[in-house]
Amino acid sequence: EQKKTMMINTISKKIIKSSSAIRPLGSLTRSFIKTPMVCNPNINDDETPKILAERQVGYGIAKGASSKIQLELKDYITHNMTDVLGQNEARINQEKLEMIRRDKKGFIVDLDGTLWVTLMSGDNKALKGARQFVEWVLENDREILLLTNGSMRNNRALVEKFERLIKIRLDEHHFINSCESVAGFIARQSPNARCFMLGEPALREALERAGLQVVEDDPQYVVMGEAKDYKDLVKGLNFVNRGARFIATNSDTVDIMDNHDLYPSTGSFVKIIASATGIEPYFLGKPNNLMLRAAVDRLDLRHRECVVVGDRMNTDILCATEARMDSVLVLTGVTSATDISRFAYKPTCVLNSVE
Repeated sequence: EQKKTMMINTISKKIIKSSSAIRPLGSLTRSFIKTPMVCNPNINDDETPKILAERQVGYGIAKGASSKIQLELKDYITHNMTDVLGQNEARINQEKLEMIRRDKKGFIVDLDGTLWVTLMSGDNKALKGARQFVEWVLENDREILLLTNGSMRNNRALVEKFERLIKIRLDEHHFINSCESVAGFIARQSPNARCFMLGEPALREALERAGLQVVEDDPQYVVMGEAKDYKDLVKGLNFVNRGARFIATNSDTVDIMDNHDLYPSTGSFVKIIASATGIEPYFLGKPNNLMLRAAVDRLDLRHRECVVVGDRMNTDILCATEARMDSVLVLTGVTSATDISRFAYKPTCVLNSVE
């Protein structure tokens, strides 16, 4: 017991002392391509990895570590998932991963936080192993479909961005974005409907392509994407208050930058209108199963033949769970390892990344 306590204290002090001291102690079940390690060689069998991880975080908070250090502690735990899961759960995690690699014919994959990350500059950077993962899917005669809640780019722009970052050319048929979902839904419900739009040109293009009218007055629908103009928010708020139906591309409240900074997304702006009017929007992006059903239909596969891969518990994993599909959570985006237990549902498999 004394030896264990000394070990915990030593590790924790090193983490708090300097961010440069943060190094993975062990390996997460971490790869679609390689054979993953499922144990931590630096921890004895009689050590309880989960307790060790919790004690590390608790020690940092008890010592009054700064918010930056606490984020680093969280990041440290995220990159040592075997410590969090424990050896038995890590073994089960590995078995489920092997099942997915062996049996699944279709991979429905998120983009931001899964294959790439947003930088402080506003640009993006491919995550390590993203290209190799996509190559593995294609070379093993599996189908891939990229499903994104983003509404800032149309599929044509996503094709170019994917090729620039991942270095693989896919056609537009491999992408579904939330603009498409919104436009298709409204067109089925109310052909030629009048829509007041808050968002980027990609959203306008999707609405017009579906035969809908984008107007500035007397709309039937208020359609919200990445809203950035306060005056438009005020107009949209009053249209909703007067009876316009309220639709939003997605419920994502934040995106996370490469330095852990948060960036407000559609879900945050939606709350302005919702709190002022008391009217909640209908979200068409993940976790709405209409979007996932469209992805499965496009792949021409059955639900049980597909797996969802993403970084958010409250969208990617929830969407798969409600569709009774298998899912893989990767820890390169919004959800960290320490967040998983807060949800009533869980992914089929947890990976450090797609690497």
